[in-house]
Amino acid sequence: CENARCPHLSDSGLCNIITELSEDFLCDICREHPRFYNFTSRGKEVGIGMSCEEACRIILTSDNYADFIELDSIDGEIDECGFDAVAERERIYQMLSDVSIVYSERLESIYRTYNVSPRIFSDNEWRDIIASLEYLDESHKDLFMNFSSDAPVTKEIEPFLERALAYFVFRHCSEAYDRADFSSRLGFCFFCERLMASVIYAENPKQLCDIIRLAGIVSEEIEYSEENTESVTFEFFGKS
Repeated sequence: CENARCPHLSDSGLCNIITELSEDFLCDICREHPRFYNFTSRGKEVGIGMSCEEACRIILTSDNYADFIELDSIDGEIDECGFDAVAERERIYQMLSDVSIVYSERLESIYRTYNVSPRIFSDNEWRDIIASLEYLDESHKDLFMNFSSDAPVTKEIEPFLERALAYFVFRHCSEAYDRADFSSRLGFCFFCERLMASVIYAENPKQLCDIIRLAGIVSEEIEYSEENTESVTFEFFGKS
């Protein structure tokens, strides 16, 4: 509705579905958002997605992205696929969190280790790809056309990009079934991080709320679109 307000909200801001029926009648998106689930080599994992403003704030302001809390356990065997994406994720986290090395060099080290980088295309080629994607808001296409694989990053912004990249890796790489799949998914994560760096540089936000807004736009338009995620990931397939 007007101002992106859900039509099921009452004037007081409460959900009419819950108050008049019950929580059992909620659809999956209302019940689960912004949660997502990964089925990994070590069990089922749950995280929160960056398209939600509050989830984005938590992700971008939390240092402990490598820490996990066990919520529950069940008996049974985990299907083995022969490739442990979680072990590779942990390796990336170790490299990414090494603050003794400047952020740009940490990125380059991960690029070299996994032989995948957003530099597989020139900036102009990436902009052509960006222009071909689907958008909820066409104005975001113009914003994303600022993309550069070498977008300058200030020291104040680096921690936000580090945490965002850790989030992208957690969400998109954890279910990889082999090394080629992992590499293409990782390339997608690098693209999202560079896109976020580019729009932040272009917009020059002064407050955390503005950084959160820009990160949310990247998340909503790219990783929350199955078509866009598949399109960008495919560009990296077989390139490592």
